[in-house]
Amino acid sequence: MSVKVMVNWEYSAEEFWNEFNRLAYAMTEEDELRGVIISLAHYGEVELYNPDIIQAFDKFVHNIPGFTDSSEEGKEAIIFQQLN
Repeated sequence: MSVKVMVNWEYSAEEFWNEFNRLAYAMTEEDELRGVIISLAHYGEVELYNPDIIQAFDKFVHNIPGFTDSSEEGKEAIIFQQLN
């Protein structure tokens, strides 16, 4: 399975992105998840193929305050699209 992860440019989530970046740069450079996170922040999308990284990334973003705007269903800072 692979997943395309994209920034949702329609949802301005300043609190989320501030914490996202802070946590990413706090990780060690050897951490594979850090590379994924920084790539997403720079390029706006990334494709993930490793099931462990997909799961770790999903957990990482869902635990950051502001990921979901609870006032509107479907408003999330990041969009996940299954590719196969």
